[in-house]
Amino acid sequence: MFFGILHVNGRRSKEMLPETNIFNLPNDHLGSGRSVAFVHSGAFSHANQSLLAALQRQFAHDPQLRDVRFAVLDLMPIVRNSREILLANLVHVYREFGHDILTKRKSFQRAFYATTYLFRKRSELAARFVASAPRLFSMQTQSLFDASTPGVPHFLYTDHTMLANLHYPDVQSRQTLGVSEKWLRMERSLYNKATANFTMSLNISRSISEDYGCTPAQVVLALAGGNVAEAVVPHHKDYTKKNILFVGMDWARKGGPQLVEAFRRVRRQHPDAQLTVVGCSPPVNLPGCRVVGHVPKAEVAKYYDEATLFCMPTRLEPFGFVFLEAMQHGLPLVATNIGAIPDFLHHGRNGYLSEPNDVDGLANALCRLLDDPQKRQQFGQQSVQMVQPYNWDNVARIMTETIQQHIVVAPTAHTIPVAQEMMQPA
Repeated sequence: MFFGILHVNGRRSKEMLPETNIFNLPNDHLGSGRSVAFVHSGAFSHANQSLLAALQRQFAHDPQLRDVRFAVLDLMPIVRNSREILLANLVHVYREFGHDILTKRKSFQRAFYATTYLFRKRSELAARFVASAPRLFSMQTQSLFDASTPGVPHFLYTDHTMLANLHYPDVQSRQTLGVSEKWLRMERSLYNKATANFTMSLNISRSISEDYGCTPAQVVLALAGGNVAEAVVPHHKDYTKKNILFVGMDWARKGGPQLVEAFRRVRRQHPDAQLTVVGCSPPVNLPGCRVVGHVPKAEVAKYYDEATLFCMPTRLEPFGFVFLEAMQHGLPLVATNIGAIPDFLHHGRNGYLSEPNDVDGLANALCRLLDDPQKRQQFGQQSVQMVQPYNWDNVARIMTETIQQHIVVAPTAHTIPVAQEMMQPA
């Protein structure tokens, strides 16, 4: 037996689910062809909760969709609480990555979630959930499993592909991607079977088309939204202060060490510059640097409000929600020229781009903004304007327009208010 988190008709329950018949949901709870299966695995940087709420708001304003209910499945607690899945996956970890783990080319934790067995198992669980009741369509977030079911329109929303990682400096070849060729074949099948693949950024749209062979009609740029409440930039924001902010949990991957080295050089020209690190606790002992560490999501906004410049020189980034949050708070940006970042950071307009691992270039970009408070204010105001399309209601609108082209909505005799359930991160 194992546990899964289910959300049906606005109710959240923790149920014991037998492995022989995982989902035995009563039909009157799901409706006849009026339910949508929304499947995810974990929190997805809090995007799942925001996206689901926005879709429900969008559907509520559509006469054809307002009575559609969302049945939501989080695969993460199922995997974590199934001894059978964990033990079987352990065997596959050493079959697929044993040599890499022993030679320290790959950590056990990364290998554990990259096995083809876990991809297949999550796919089986997801497909059984989708098939357990009549569905108007199904939707999944991320590319870690395949929830598609024959006869049901299926939509995917992702911030990454595995092959897009080849464009990052730390990934030299397919052999260093961290997944097997078999995984890549399953990933290719996932994208090609989807009715439409929604992406957050242009680079992932290109990857799904060019690297995985999908048609242009199967790829839709849907953008993304931030994970903090919509900010209001205070009129009294003092851009004369030289406060640099870094927000991120993975210090090394997000370029923290490079930022510290650049900040050392910045302090030679701007000894009054300050650097605040939020989200992680690296062992940094540097004048002018304050390490805050992890804080609740609701408290992050005050650090954006205190800052006058945002910098995260990440070396590998599927998307980068924190950049949107910084822009919402009227901050100019300094970041690396990789992934989705050039979509919303326009060099010389709302910030500066530098190349990954280029400490001199990063320091120069920071100094260019620290030299000129008027430019910081001007770029910050541009950030506020440029971030406007990046909100979850706009994402839901783009998705709904595409979804409606591919589904058949049966008329109903009466209207039932849309469910307003919300997911809790795993």
